[in-house]
This record gives sequence, C-alpha cells and structure tokens, in this order.
Amino acid sequence: KILLLVITLMSIFMVMAVSSSALTSGDFEYEVLGDGTASITDYTGSAKSLKIPSTIGGYTVTSIGECAFYYCKKLTSVTLPLSLQEIGANAFYQTGLLNISIPASINRIGERAFSGLINIVIEPGSNPLYLSGSIDAENIYVGRNLKGYAPKDEESGGWRSIYCDNLEIGNRVDQLPNSAFYYNYRLKSVKLPDTILSIGEYAFGRCENLTSINIPKRLRTLGAYAFIDCPSIESLTLPETLTKIERSTFYNCTSLKSISIPCWVNEIDQQAFYGCSGLNSLEIGFSVEKIAAKAFTGCPNLTEISVNRAMPPNAP
Repeated sequence: KILLLVITLMSIFMVMAVSSSALTSGDFEYEVLGDGTASITDYTGSAKSLKIPSTIGGYTVTSIGECAFYYCKKLTSVTLPLSLQEIGANAFYQTGLLNISIPASINRIGERAFSGLINIVIEPGSNPLYLSGSIDAENIYVGRNLKGYAPKDEESGGWRSIYCDNLEIGNRVDQLPNSAFYYNYRLKSVKLPDTILSIGEYAFGRCENLTSINIPKRLRTLGAYAFIDCPSIESLTLPETLTKIERSTFYNCTSLKSISIPCWVNEIDQQAFYGCSGLNSLEIGFSVEKIAAKAFTGCPNLTEISVNRAMPPNAP
C-alpha cells in the first residue's frame, strides 16, 4: 500500500511538472493552462511575418503570455488567431510591428502589450475589451466598447493611457468609460460616432494637444472633468440631448473661444468652465435654472452673454 501511494504521488507531481513547465512546438514555447487550453510563452524564431496558430500541441491557443514576443525586432507583421482571448503585459513590446488587428475574440490586453506601432485596429465585437494598461500607436481604431481601468499605476506613480495621434471610434460603441483616454498628450484628432450615449469622467482629461472634437449628437451624459486641462481645444458643439454640464467638465480649456449651452440643460455645475481664459462668447439655453459656484471663474474675456429662448421640437 505504501509503495502504491508513493507511485501515485510521483505520478501527480510529474503531471504537475509537465503542465507547469514550458513545452515546445517549432519556434514557439507554450504551457497548458488549467482550463485545458494553451498559452504561448515565448518565441525563438526570427520571422518577419508570422501567423500565430490557433492550436498548438493539440491545445487551443487562448492566450499570449507576458513578454512572449518581447524585443523581437525583426517581427514586422503578425496575424492573431480567432481563438485568442487574452494578450499579456509586454507581449509585443519593442518589436518591429507596424500594424496589428485585434480580433473580437480578445477580451483582455495587458500593460504595454503593444508600443510604437503605426496602426492598431480593435475589431468590432459584442464583448467589451478590458485594457489593463497603455497601448501605443500613431492611429488607433476602436470598434467596440472598452472597459475602464485605473489610469494611475500605483506602483510606479506613472499614468496609463491609450497613446495615439489620431483616434477613431466605430459605430458599434455606445459609451466611453471613465479615464478612457486620460493623459493622451499626443492626441490631436478624434472622430466619434453619433451612437455614443455616454462619455465618462476624465475621458479626455489632460489631452493637451487636442484641438477639436465632435460631440455625438445623441449624447446624454458628459461626465465631470471630461475635458479638464485640454488647453488646445478651440471649438466644440454641445448636443441638444444634454441636460446638465457637470463639475469641471471644461476646466482650464484656455483656447475655447465660444460655447452655446443647449436648450434642455438646466444646471451648470461648479467650475464647469473655470479657467477658460479665452472664452469671450456664451449663449445660455432657456432651461438653465442653476449656475453653481465658480462655473465661469477665471474667464476674464467673457464679455458677450446671451440667452437663447428658442425651444427645440422634442425634449431629450
């Protein structure tokens, strides 16, 4: 009986060792996950163009592990399998990639998974994509809803963001989460579809090079601090579907020249336009009942204020 017990325990330990250690298939190293799928953990090849397999060693590939392709400088093109669900932190950091398309099957991307690309396309899908940290490209297309994340890294004290020069949001997206593009200091151009109903708090805060943005015509909620410290925004049009200007929404938008408050807005909250030193013209809708403290403090050039008494055909 004792011998049988020893043999059984040895068998268990051997299985555990095999499942937890890296296996090899061609230029790929991988491990078998607890759910019976595989995660690619390393790449030892030198290909310029690579198609990552959907199965490896008889297991479905659902994950690319942390740093799996880290510093693969020769790698300029990658096709991701539709079986993939997660990409780990630094997975393609400091590679030679120029473009990447993120399949709809992927539901999570780790910190700094991609950097220095020209184009990142997040393909449309029904499931939201969770970004646990920064990604970086000249142009980024977002085809589905994003899940929010904490923009500040508590360990390093640095800021996370989606860093890009040009951002386009697809028409399958109906909300932008809190802090979605916070501190994207490179952002210059944004295209938003009219399908977006909600823009979260701090969504475009501290995007210091953003000069203009089209606010979706069906937008119902524009979060507090949404455009705080965006000193380059010169103009924007607020939709008639808004009913409140939240706290510090346009705080320190120093280049904003004029603004028209929609007819159905009944409240302008504290410091909504605080520090908008370039603001010289303001039109207020007839429904405004409350203007909170310091809503227009620090607007020394605001010399023209008018009230629009026209009523739009339908309430939001």
